[in-house]
Amino acid sequence: MNYVHLGACIGDWDKTGIVRCGFTEFIKKNSKSDDKIFLVEANPKNIDKLKESYKNFHNANIFNLGVSANENGEITFFYTEDDAPYYMVCSTKINHVLKHYPNTKINEFKIKNICT
Repeated sequence: MNYVHLGACIGDWDKTGIVRCGFTEFIKKNSKSDDKIFLVEANPKNIDKLKESYKNFHNANIFNLGVSANENGEITFFYTEDDAPYYMVCSTKINHVLKHYPNTKINEFKIKNICT
């Protein structure tokens, strides 16, 4: 079986249980050691937490990439530090971030992107 999680965020790293990821829970409950797990997360601020979340899953492959339907190369993502420490609102559309955080400073980063 292959599992692909686009926008993997931090997996189930949050030890308080407030932030849960149903797909991560599903993967961890159902995957076998010979299954392949592909985790794609654009925001580099989430990669260390995602690695920690999957540290016992040696079949997990983490990719710090963006995914887009129409752009190859590099793509710009927007986020805010007000969303720390989980950075769950990260988007190529600045208005998506502003919808959740209307009175915030918006930051951006560029990341390698693959086109679907």
